[in-house]
Amino acid sequence: MADQPLAGKIGVVFGVANKRSIAWAIAQAWAKAGAKLFFNYQGERLKDNVEELVEEFGRETALWPCDVSKDEEIADFFGKVRGATDRVDLLLHSVAFAPKEALEGDFLSTTREAYRMAHDISAYSLVALAREIWRAHYPAIISTAQIEYMLAQRYDAQVVREELGRDGIWWDKLMAGGEMAGFASYFLTGVPGEMKLDKLYVHPRHQRQGYGGRMIEYACGVARERGCGRLVLAVNKQNRGAIDAYLKHGFRVAGAVVKDIGGGFVMDDYLMVKGVTGDE
Repeated sequence: MADQPLAGKIGVVFGVANKRSIAWAIAQAWAKAGAKLFFNYQGERLKDNVEELVEEFGRETALWPCDVSKDEEIADFFGKVRGATDRVDLLLHSVAFAPKEALEGDFLSTTREAYRMAHDISAYSLVALAREIWRAHYPAIISTAQIEYMLAQRYDAQVVREELGRDGIWWDKLMAGGEMAGFASYFLTGVPGEMKLDKLYVHPRHQRQGYGGRMIEYACGVARERGCGRLVLAVNKQNRGAIDAYLKHGFRVAGAVVKDIGGGFVMDDYLMVKGVTGDE
């Protein structure tokens, strides 16, 4: 098992076109590390290429069509994923596109439609895929309706932009191997000496490598610089994996709270606290 750190993990791979694709190199590495993979292909033109490649992992390897610019195809693809597995641990989004004429001309001649198409397929498609992942695999902890509500409430692009422009709140981006591997955000609560760790996420491919602990310690350093003695957080009582990770990194359960977050939803959380000055 030591040489297969992804044994038992389930991965979904978007973006394999041929053997030179970055997505294909990553898929091979994931498979070698023990992951079971599901693949998409973008249109019939690419089907034969991708089909031939994924046979390397066995004829039973799942391969389904999905045009990432069409929400109905994304939904259909993940419907097939749900029929084959009850979870997804890894998601590879290696998709980019721009019209040929936009690539050949000079930048100032780029049309609005070409720019929109490039961003829709190359960037927005990641949001669409992530949304499907949440919808498919987080209902074990909270309801689907609450997932939709919280995605809009906490991760809408406008919300993040506003938070980035505010004093007293920090967003950290974790980079590993030249790619974004996670993020954290934390803010001053207004209670003297207290900072709250509001969000912490490490991509499954980069978990168990110490990155979460490093982000926690960095947040602790910011808290100390701001004169805070403790870092607090709230975690869903059913999120056992996160609770265990926070305990490992020096947090303790200090209480519990049921919080009304609007929309008819509540969060049933443990409150956890970690001293950042050595006094607690």
